[in-house]
Formats: sequence, C-alpha cells, structure tokens
Amino acid sequence: MLGTFAIYYREPRTPDAQHLQIITHATHLVALAIERDRDKTQLRAAEDRYRTLVECLPAITYIAELGAAGQWRYVSPQIKSILGFSPEEWRSNRMNWLNHIHPEDREIALAAEKRIQETHNIFQAEYRMFARDGRVIWFRDEAVMLPAAAGDLELLMHGVLYDIT
Repeated sequence: MLGTFAIYYREPRTPDAQHLQIITHATHLVALAIERDRDKTQLRAAEDRYRTLVECLPAITYIAELGAAGQWRYVSPQIKSILGFSPEEWRSNRMNWLNHIHPEDREIALAAEKRIQETHNIFQAEYRMFARDGRVIWFRDEAVMLPAAAGDLELLMHGVLYDIT
C-alpha cells in the first residue's frame, strides 16, 4: 500500500517543527489503521476457514456452559441432519441435551460432566441419544474447557459429538 501526505503553504518553505510533528502523528495513525484493517481481514479469513471446517465435519460441534443444564451457546448445523433439530431449536431449551440422552446412558453422561467440572480435563463419554424422529443414535462426545474470551475466567465446553452408530 502506498500513500502520500502533504501540507500546502501559500509560499514555498520548509515545514516547521510543529508541522513535522503533525505529519509524523498523522502518518503513524494511518499506519495503525492500515495494520488494523489487515489484521481484521486476516481474522475474518481465519474465522471463515474455521467455520467451513466446523460446518463440513460429519459431526456436531458445540460450545456449551458447564453443567447438564448449561446453555448451549453454539451448535453446528449438522444437528439438523443428525438429530433433526435446527440449531435455534436446540439452543432454545437448556435441557435438550439431557432430555434426549437415552435413560440408560444418562449416568454415563452425567459422570463425565461431573469429572470435567471437577478436573477441567477432557470430557469423554459414549452414549445414546434420541433423534427427533425417535431413532436411537450412538455418540462419542469429546470436549475441552476453554475460556469464554481472552482473559475471561468463565470456562466453556468446546466439543464434538461424533455419530458412531
């Protein structure tokens, strides 16, 4: 990127110290703006690559608050083709995850949930869930704990539900 900066005078002369300082500050601000724009472009590209990966995996990816009734903050579109719920429907009810786990497998899932809350280690469990149409689907659920945002103390589960039926 190339640019110019000029100060015009009525008569030819050398810029004084104050004008040189203005030029220095202005060009520094422009450089920061260019760098910020470049960083935003790179961030958008990285987010697009991540979104493409997440939404093309043959699995359900999610971000959820801790606890069996923790709010799901994100669930990938694959939930529609695998379980029959839109992401919006799934996120609208905090109890969807627990309510759709097969009753015989709830203790397995709850024990894994308790372990990750206590240790902040990897969540790993295999259990069955009921799809909207009544089908029973086996899942391997793996998640890790990550901060909600940089410097944030709140931890969220970032996970993947693999259909292992």
